Amino acid sequence: MVKNRESNFELMRIISMLLIVLFHVLSYSGYLAKATGFMLYFLLLIKSITLMHVNSFILLSGYFQNNSKMKLSKMVSLNNETWFYKSLIAIIFLIFNLYQTIPTKTEILQNLLPIDFGIYWFIGAYIVLYLISPILNKSIKHFSKKEHKSIIIIIIFILSFLCLITVDTFYNNNFGRSLSTFVLLYFIGAYMNKYPIEKNKYVKQMTIKRKKAYCLSTILICSIIGSTIGLISLKISGISSILDYISRMLCYFSTSYSSPIVLIQSIAYFIFFKTIKINSQFINKVASCVFGVYLIHENKYVREILYNKIGLTTIKTINIKSILYLLIVVIIIFIICIIIEFIRKIIFNFFYNLNISSKIRKKISQFVEKKLSLTW
Repeated sequence: MVKNRESNFELMRIISMLLIVLFHVLSYSGYLAKATGFMLYFLLLIKSITLMHVNSFILLSGYFQNNSKMKLSKMVSLNNETWFYKSLIAIIFLIFNLYQTIPTKTEILQNLLPIDFGIYWFIGAYIVLYLISPILNKSIKHFSKKEHKSIIIIIIFILSFLCLITVDTFYNNNFGRSLSTFVLLYFIGAYMNKYPIEKNKYVKQMTIKRKKAYCLSTILICSIIGSTIGLISLKISGISSILDYISRMLCYFSTSYSSPIVLIQSIAYFIFFKTIKINSQFINKVASCVFGVYLIHENKYVREILYNKIGLTTIKTINIKSILYLLIVVIIIFIICIIIEFIRKIIFNFFYNLNISSKIRKKISQFVEKKLSLTW
């Protein structure tokens, strides 16, 4: 959804994907259930820091895409990449009998068809966001600054406060894992593009170092607040029905992507990378492969065997040594997935550049534009 961006934002995408891998490895390793005392709080702090990972991708989309036209080819490319990995992994697991849980015929069929079927929750929401982006962009274009700010505040009130108080029963926001939160983040990203914070009279007076310090401090403070609230949520859970409800509220506040502290943290993270000036072809190439990292390591069937095979789930004592091992695993998973995706891109580009492929794409594009009258 984003094009022609500088390497500072590409670097942000790389780090965000690293945080996603760290979040998933931490979640599926069982470390949090085994940790106690300081180690538990330390892991909760790490988890809180990682929570800005998904939001950063959507903020980027809103920041850049609000001034761009929707291209069907980009949506098709992302869908095809998703289709490739889920079908390939399903076939490999089927041939070598690697399944931990035997899939039904329906599940196998869903993996082979070019539709996500909720296998990757992010991809479905992301594609729908892209499809409706022309409508969002038309609204954003005609918003006054006050109207733009008001719609953001209204959506935050619903997703952050009403959903918090009712623990997602007022409106099923699924802890921020929803199209509604993506639309909110899209509006916020577009707002930061239309009304750059650098033009604020107070921000203008700051040095680059001070801006970076404020952003990093904000991220750390939000993470500390989130991890502390998360720890309280764990401690009061199971004592009584009232405390259980409060515990769920605190859990929502500390872990939802639409939580006020996670939103603030995500915006500070985004602004931090705006202060960086960097231009690197290597960073750009690595960043172009990050979606592949998500599609490989977060595949349901890969997940079922990955964490057992690398021994994370069998670790009983959580200490500095086991945490260092977890971090090494995160880096290795990231690098391996980047290499796999890089190879896939080379193969796909070869076939993409063939004359027959170009002719087929042109005919399909003409057919779609004629039949569906895509006039965005």
